[in-house]
Amino acid sequence: NREYLFNLANAMRELFPGEKDRHLFELESEVKQLIEEYEPKLLEKALKNEIVEIIETGNTDGDVRETVRDVEHLYEVCTQPGWREDFLVKELDSLKQLLDSLQSKKSISTQIENVPDIDS
Repeated sequence: NREYLFNLANAMRELFPGEKDRHLFELESEVKQLIEEYEPKLLEKALKNEIVEIIETGNTDGDVRETVRDVEHLYEVCTQPGWREDFLVKELDSLKQLLDSLQSKKSISTQIENVPDIDS
């Protein structure tokens, strides 16, 4: 949990000024860099997916009011503290499933390549 890491690093600085926990502070720096680099892209993708889902659902049943309610609900969710975490987790889970699927396909293709040739 990144909040735990940041709180721990801040507590270390406040409670033990001058102490340098190199590993903790390097980890904190790396996590901040990853957040800065990847979080906006992941959030943008997650929000686009949510909006597409709302639009597709609204288009299938034809109820514009429901689509408007869903968009308003998404807006309300996105104005609450901590809203990013749920979307990031959802997007990262989606990426993990994709990666697992790709690795599974790679494993299958490797198995197929290693099957002895019957004609030999």
